[in-house]
Amino acid sequence: MKHLALVGTGTLGKALALRLLASGYSLSLYNRTFQKARDIAQQRSVAVRAFSELFIAPFPVILLCVTDAHSIRALFCDADIERKVAQTHPVILNISTVGPQESERLEAYFQSLGASYTECPVSGGPEGAKAGALAAWVGKIPADFKDRIIPVINCMAANSVQLDDNRAAQAMKVLNNYCEALHLVIAAEAILATQRLGLSAEMVQQALLLGRGRSVYMEVMLQRYLHPDSSVSVPLDIRLKDLALANHLFQTCGIASPYLDYTRNVYQQTMRLSTLPQDQTACFTWLSEVLYR
Repeated sequence: MKHLALVGTGTLGKALALRLLASGYSLSLYNRTFQKARDIAQQRSVAVRAFSELFIAPFPVILLCVTDAHSIRALFCDADIERKVAQTHPVILNISTVGPQESERLEAYFQSLGASYTECPVSGGPEGAKAGALAAWVGKIPADFKDRIIPVINCMAANSVQLDDNRAAQAMKVLNNYCEALHLVIAAEAILATQRLGLSAEMVQQALLLGRGRSVYMEVMLQRYLHPDSSVSVPLDIRLKDLALANHLFQTCGIASPYLDYTRNVYQQTMRLSTLPQDQTACFTWLSEVLYR
């Protein structure tokens, strides 16, 4: 039976777990909050209480679906864990978005312990994960492990591209996330303009996506506008983390973007609207209350 370990069973991790189980994989699940892992454990999967329990057999395949590079270091930078990594030589597939600079540091760190490390940041949200319809930017896969890694990627992602190295994979994911964030704000502004013009929701639904100005994130914002709810698909704090990575990348490239500054400000101001978790589409509320009163 094909077996994987999945670290991180939040919204995206849970959806990935269900997809992998439905595709015939067995899973060992670890989450810092054990209950979250136990809640999705079912036939062919087990929730483990200790991270060290993932390093039993040699060459385990471990998928990381956590918040950032700091979270990865918090898991591995422990003498006992590092010893187990050196003994078992895990094959690590990082689904998280950490940025190109951190990717280089993590790759060097894991290589020093004798582990294989491949970047595979994904886009498409939990709905895409459940359907196996994610997009993935893949770093260099060691030849010895292609037969184990590529089927996993194909199970998760309907579209993927393999880049020359891990750094490039993370750079492209960061740029994708920047475009997503910007497109969402632009879509919110466009929808608010239709309100000012007195257009009905039904008319907007038919007309807004008609031309080449449409985007996936225009569809996301339009659906939340037409069918309001408080569910959280992409949390605001994750979107702000992504924009911080984009800012760092732009600085490295010598690019000063007014669009990035404006977009970050919109999400930062939206974050102040509530102490409760908010979806990225909550930027519509801030824009409507502050800019378009």
